[in-house]
Amino acid sequence: MAHGPTERQTETGEPVDEAGSPIVTPYLVAARILAVLGMSFAIAVGVFLMLAGGVLVGFLILVTAVPFFLLMRYVENRTPRPEPGEGQELDDSGL
Repeated sequence: MAHGPTERQTETGEPVDEAGSPIVTPYLVAARILAVLGMSFAIAVGVFLMLAGGVLVGFLILVTAVPFFLLMRYVENRTPRPEPGEGQELDDSGL
């Protein structure tokens, strides 16, 4: 029995496709896009307001980027990874 990742797994044990990329669900992709858009918007508006002279308001808006980051991490940890499909079985060679 192998103790490390096999050739069809990442170092964290997630299944990978033929190209070696982790298998990702569409829900995870959508959550990542929304989180990045939210963080980008909050940071852009916060920096703009800070440059315009509203340092306190700009800082408070910058802080609103944190929940988007936490949402992304939460969704990544809670999303179940699909098992490899037919013809993509994980082998136990330990390579």
